[in-house]
Amino acid sequence: MTEEMDDKRPSRAREFLIMAIVIIVAVGAIAAGGFYRDEVTGYTRLRGWNTKPVLAATQQFLQAAAAGDSDGVAALTDLKSPDLDAVTKDGKLIAFRVTVGLTLTNVSLKKLAPDPNPELSEPHLTYTAGGRANVDATFKDAHRLLFQWDRRGGVWKVVGLSWVD
Repeated sequence: MTEEMDDKRPSRAREFLIMAIVIIVAVGAIAAGGFYRDEVTGYTRLRGWNTKPVLAATQQFLQAAAAGDSDGVAALTDLKSPDLDAVTKDGKLIAFRVTVGLTLTNVSLKKLAPDPNPELSEPHLTYTAGGRANVDATFKDAHRLLFQWDRRGGVWKVVGLSWVD
């Protein structure tokens, strides 16, 4: 009976091989996690599996800008972002300072969004510095706006804005 049990028991070499494979896989997973940490963290923080909310926020921003709704635009904007140059007057957001051509220009909200329904690109996620979602808005026969969005406190906020002729 003990001979039968010994036959069913895996050999020491086989046990050692299985244990070595488990250790190698675990070390590889830890190394991969460390190497892709920014990507994994950014994707998770920005909820990369569901980009519809950032598109909805972009549409809401453009509709508010086209209507000249200073409060609506301000609610969707991180006015303290170092990558965004907001112009205020009497505490109200009235324009953004952007480079048009080669000139730094104040662009009013209505000029920023001459049409509340431009063609929007699918969001493109970048993972450096915590991650951002980039959305392009193309206005027919006009210009393009390049939005940089960040998800802060569960809310999407514009943190960067570029004008392309």
